Amino acid sequence: MATAGVLTDRDRAVLESLPSDEYVRPMDVGGTDSSHHSATLQRLARFGLAEQKRHYRGVTGGHWRYRRSDMVQQALGFVRLLVSYGCAAEGEKMCGECGPCEAAAFLDKWGLR
Repeated sequence: MATAGVLTDRDRAVLESLPSDEYVRPMDVGGTDSSHHSATLQRLARFGLAEQKRHYRGVTGGHWRYRRSDMVQQALGFVRLLVSYGCAAEGEKMCGECGPCEAAAFLDKWGLR
């Protein structure tokens, strides 16, 4: 079993398919009966890479909906800036202290860059 900081290819594929602007069902990102998508999304939520909320329909139990976490979205945005402009402090190198560099380190930790 993988631990925090280690994402499988399956984890990355599901995370990349998640939108950041709306909550979706596991079936909206490719899940079917008995597929891994629900378990993978729950795992990503435990790591803080996805947000989840329960959606209630009628009087029966609710169903979980997911979206990419704001933290991941911000990190991806910072890394795009870093790639485009380089680190503000060090030019092309990463200083590790500014926002874009911290975001790059976060994405590297999870193997998302």
